[in-house]
Amino acid sequence: QGTLKYSFNAKDKSAEKTYQCEVDRPDPTDFSINCVGERTKLAIDIDRNLGKSKVYIDLNRFAGERFGFEAVRDPQTKQLD
Repeated sequence: QGTLKYSFNAKDKSAEKTYQCEVDRPDPTDFSINCVGERTKLAIDIDRNLGKSKVYIDLNRFAGERFGFEAVRDPQTKQLD
């Protein structure tokens, strides 16, 4: 559990925002991070053994509005599918 700080304006400290995050790390190659912020929710899932990565941002003001990506990497060629 922790706090992730970010800012869209590095010169203005009042522009700094925070996410409250929970981290689940069942083994060294697999982790999930779920964060809740003022305007968005952030979810990151990385499983290096399977070569799968997911990153999503949900907009709190608009129910069902989400953007992000999913990627699968071939463990032998290291190419993204």
